[in-house]
Amino acid sequence: MAPYQQYLLNTGLGAGTPLVQAEDNHGDFLLGDFDGDGIPDLYFIKRRNTGSKMIEVHVLSGQSNYGKFIEHHGTALVQAEDSNGSFALGYNVGDGVSDLYFIKRRNTGSKMIEVHVLTGRSQFANRTGHVTSLVQAEDNNGDFLVGDFDRDGIPDLFFIKRRNTGSKTIEVHVLSGSSQYKNFILHHGTSLVQAEDNNGDYALADLDRDGVSDLYFIKKRNTGTKTIEVHVLSGRSQYMNFIQHAGTAFSAGSALNGDFPIADFDRDGIPDLYFIERRPVGIKSIEVEILAGSG
Repeated sequence: MAPYQQYLLNTGLGAGTPLVQAEDNHGDFLLGDFDGDGIPDLYFIKRRNTGSKMIEVHVLSGQSNYGKFIEHHGTALVQAEDSNGSFALGYNVGDGVSDLYFIKRRNTGSKMIEVHVLTGRSQFANRTGHVTSLVQAEDNNGDFLVGDFDRDGIPDLFFIKRRNTGSKTIEVHVLSGSSQYKNFILHHGTSLVQAEDNNGDYALADLDRDGVSDLYFIKKRNTGTKTIEVHVLSGRSQYMNFIQHAGTAFSAGSALNGDFPIADFDRDGIPDLYFIERRPVGIKSIEVEILAGSG
């Protein structure tokens, strides 16, 4: 079967999720494993209007089809950090619980991009900070993702440089987690031209199951198929070779209404495409739709 054509889940056909649509502007949504069952849980990183005055983490369980909360917790990050960076999830092999990464991109004391890790095991109370080798001036040039490039089980920091690249292509720069984000282990242009910058978003997942994170380009605009498209560059090829090009069952118009992260919902080893529908939905809750991937 062609990838991203068959629904695995659509919460909009049932009771919806417990997250009200009014939360849309208050934070970000990420996918990771909180309860250790291998099914991606939905993390709502509440950055604004929190009761605790801290950045908060609220988790909906994947096992409940995102119908039940399994965590509500403030973190060690004050709410004033909201405008200073972005968030990602990652975990060390053997830990089994996703940690929260705060990529501090602005107003850093070191004048460098910083990585602050809040451990899931501590309910995001324990925080470790690292100064990277990326200058703060790179902030506006791209996105930061967390994944494993060197297959050592320690999350690495990926800088997807989308603008002002020397190669005139989208570039991938990777700082190793084992060096506490000091040492680069990759600088490479990709097969994506820089003109694609405004057409979509990026994610990491292992499509070919070789242990190296592959780069997903979720093309949301100017697609030939008039749908949301998925284009995957293999990590083994240093992001030069495409291993998937696919249109999906999500219309291009849905790009205005939410986010499209990647994770393996059905535990078949193949990443699936999520649509976190934040705007507008008929039953007034945040919705989760999932399309099955295939290799």
